[in-house]
Amino acid sequence: MKKNKHKQARRIFSAFGFLALMLGLFPPALSLYHDARADSGSFTDGEILEFTAKEALQVLEGGGLTAVRYVDVLLGRAAQYEDYNAFIHLDPVQVRAAAVESDQIRASGVPVGPLHGLPIVIKDNVNTFDMPTTGGTPALAYNQPVSDAAVVQTLRDAGAVIMGKVNLHELAGGVTSNNPTFGTVGNPYGKTRIPGGSSGGNAMAVGGRMAPVGIGTDTGGSVRIPAALCGIVGFRPTKGRYSHEGIIKLSETRSTSGPMTRSVGDAALIDAVLTGGDLELQAAELDGLRLGVPRQYFYENLHPDVDKEIGKVLHRLEQAGVVLVEADIPDVGALVAASSFPIMLYESIFGINQYLSDQNAGIDYTALASQVASPGVQELMFSALYLMDAGLLPQYYDAAMNIYRPALQWNYAQYFAINDVEAILIPTTILPAAKIGNESTVHLNGRDLPLVETYIQNTDPSSIAGIPSISLPVALTKEKLPVGLELDGPVGSDRRLLAIALAIEEVAPQPPSPDM
Repeated sequence: MKKNKHKQARRIFSAFGFLALMLGLFPPALSLYHDARADSGSFTDGEILEFTAKEALQVLEGGGLTAVRYVDVLLGRAAQYEDYNAFIHLDPVQVRAAAVESDQIRASGVPVGPLHGLPIVIKDNVNTFDMPTTGGTPALAYNQPVSDAAVVQTLRDAGAVIMGKVNLHELAGGVTSNNPTFGTVGNPYGKTRIPGGSSGGNAMAVGGRMAPVGIGTDTGGSVRIPAALCGIVGFRPTKGRYSHEGIIKLSETRSTSGPMTRSVGDAALIDAVLTGGDLELQAAELDGLRLGVPRQYFYENLHPDVDKEIGKVLHRLEQAGVVLVEADIPDVGALVAASSFPIMLYESIFGINQYLSDQNAGIDYTALASQVASPGVQELMFSALYLMDAGLLPQYYDAAMNIYRPALQWNYAQYFAINDVEAILIPTTILPAAKIGNESTVHLNGRDLPLVETYIQNTDPSSIAGIPSISLPVALTKEKLPVGLELDGPVGSDRRLLAIALAIEEVAPQPPSPDM
């Protein structure tokens, strides 16, 4: 596996920090750490690793676990499976120092935030003032922001411990998370399988029990695809629900951050913290709930195992009283094809240039593209520049923004209203995780298909429309690979969509933890 000097330097530094801590070079932190283990030894490491965020917070608040012991167990897990390349930046000394402070604040008796002591990993295209933000690309390997992204600052204010920065498909431009600079990310359900992308490091860290929560970004499926392939929950909010300040974004119209968790309840909690909303959410009533099943486009060319397992879930929901409305959304394929890449390619030039300018990076989009290590990402970036120089991209973009995207949004709105459904149910991805290796095509049902377009088939439409969407794990295939179910709802229905997902989670079979 390729490891360049940037990755080696960070891991050497992290290893030194871990060794220094264990040798007692930081006695104040160690004294509290040893006391903490003595006071919170009722849970085994294995039990701690399986805590959801809400479970961990409850135990932390009740005194059955300290933040220091919690991060110690998670750091041990991350070190054990370092070769899965989940992290780009992970400094044990830094993490433990934050955990020590968290425990001290709690012990002082002052009021604490709703996420106090909870470790959270951040995708490495989201700014952190105390850790580099590389975007997974060589030119930004030492990019050090001077302030947090807005979402990170909100999490810190709520008491979260920012544990580290996780790997991604370079510049969030793909679905495999095979990063030539910082390593190929593995899948917790099979090291030789892709974790999805671009938020693959998040999915590996959360699904692999290295952290309870991750913050990813999603332009065309980059939160939901890796969530589906790694057996976790991924939530994409209505566009604009979360601030995108301080994030390397591919599209002002389409990109958003989103939580990646091991339960719907945890995703709802993070959503509430990021929006200042009610922390509690009740599951929806399934009996009589009307949900749409658009077979055309979304259920076409499914992998047999995905088809079988999603069918089982739909049957369970019917048994629980859900009314499944078989109805299709008109012209999805054509409208997506006419708007998806024109919007992303055009806006990526301006979005990335704005970020580089804000960071005083000393380079622009063109210079950045020339140093990109992933051939597929570099090809996309140079294609955008070529089409822009030829005067074609502005025309495609104008048509996408003024004709095709509004038509898609209208069709979704009409679908929900005319069929009187609160959400639609679709497979998140039409196939499970492919084997690592081929970056251009994937074999499905006897044919070689374009890899990116195949994996984003079902996640891209809701991204373009800007509506909320959530993927939750519902099964394993016969090869023990996760299957995700996606729910899409009307604009602004985020909390209701989460409540529906919460109810579905209670009746759908949940895949077992990965046997790494």
